[in-house]
Amino acid sequence: MNRYLLAAHRRPDLLEHFPNPMGADIDGLCAWAWTEGVAAGLDPELLPPPPEPLPRRLRLELCLRPVRQRARGLAEAAAQEPRRRIETGRSHLANAAERRLRRPLPNARERLEARIVAAARQARRDYRAAPWPGRVVLVTSTELEDRPAYLAWPERALGGVERQALPLGHIEMMREPGAAQLAECLERCIVASLGR
Repeated sequence: MNRYLLAAHRRPDLLEHFPNPMGADIDGLCAWAWTEGVAAGLDPELLPPPPEPLPRRLRLELCLRPVRQRARGLAEAAAQEPRRRIETGRSHLANAAERRLRRPLPNARERLEARIVAAARQARRDYRAAPWPGRVVLVTSTELEDRPAYLAWPERALGGVERQALPLGHIEMMREPGAAQLAECLERCIVASLGR
């Protein structure tokens, strides 16, 4: 059974209809995922293989899904374009003025945050991770140690996922002295992967 589908199975209605997803109900849950789950937003790339034969409606839906997603993205981009041009123009002028004056102008932080958010959105829109043939080390804090890992890791990290918990809080890992412990952990992982 696939972890992505098991996570979706936590819904009360699915628990009721498919109480044994690892046994007798596995085929029914998988069929639900491909017929109704995909239509409700489950990502078919993360689901186990579809049952055969695939219903005609579902085959059509899977063919049209990328087209619909692309059309939605284009429509959203077109709706944002006039606003983006104005904001980008203002931002470029403010950035040029700051460089010339060698000091920040009012709202410099907000402009920086807006550029960071825009870059993150662009990256999320454009990037699709391919499976990694090796092992992935997931470094976590002890407070998040018992939480399940990202559900797509098994499909993305073909060599498996190794979890390493540091005796720190989640935020502490990014601040001194916790950042030093995180750096040591990463260095040990790099040395181990290089076989030294």
